[in-house]
Amino acid sequence: MKVLVVDDAAFMRMRLKKLLEDQGYEVVEAPFTAHDVYNAEECFLTGTAAEVVPVVEVDGRKIGTGRPGPVARELIAAYRDLVRREGTPIFESEALAGKGGGS
Repeated sequence: MKVLVVDDAAFMRMRLKKLLEDQGYEVVEAPFTAHDVYNAEECFLTGTAAEVVPVVEVDGRKIGTGRPGPVARELIAAYRDLVRREGTPIFESEALAGKGGGS
């Protein structure tokens, strides 16, 4: 199965591409048409804040089974695992905790 990836964030695209390839998928980055999306077995969007978002319907047309597919579910799990292992923990700042110099 070929996986098409579209994401403006080069870093996120690179990480997701590697995760997919590590899972044995061939990743192809290429322009595609609405027809390609309508006939896809599954579809998902990616972004730095959104991470991986399965798309189950476009223009009132069901994509694949109309439910998040196995590739999207695998990618979500793999990405979350990667973030847990390699991500930088984010701690509440002193200002947000009410310890800052404001108010």
